[in-house]
Amino acid sequence: TSGELSGDKNTEGSEGCFAKGTLIMMDDGTQKPVEDVDIGDEVKLGGFVFATGKFLINNLYNYKGIEVSGSHMVLEDDEWIRVQDSELATLVNEDDTIVYVFGSENRRIVIDDIVFTDYFEVSEQEKLKQLGDSYFTNWKENAKIVSKSNVEVRNTNDANVPTLAA
Repeated sequence: TSGELSGDKNTEGSEGCFAKGTLIMMDDGTQKPVEDVDIGDEVKLGGFVFATGKFLINNLYNYKGIEVSGSHMVLEDDEWIRVQDSELATLVNEDDTIVYVFGSENRRIVIDDIVFTDYFEVSEQEKLKQLGDSYFTNWKENAKIVSKSNVEVRNTNDANVPTLAA
């Protein structure tokens, strides 16, 4: 997806999203197209949905029949990897494509019995790669640390940006 929910089309190392029509497994066993998943829904493994979004990407892959951005994380052979790094993934196109994603309390999405992450910031993806599934136990605490770091980075980067006159 575009970096940090910003509209920047640089997809390298950023979060992941799914093509319109991708069927998400809901907690009650039904399926719902990703673009119809809404805040308050309950998804299998992921639980309560707290955010939804759509993005413009330029790296759509086919992973076992699922169209997903290459930067998305998938659980493959008990290891979290990016779709673009999987031998099971094939680049579909590099044209601008609208994709959809959501955030859920347990940070997981199930599609065709394949487990993906939900929307993740880049630093969270790196923690997941380091810690594996144990990351999910304390992701909220890590998110607080990431948030504080993001504020510090933003303040450092914005220190030289002119502000509006009062």
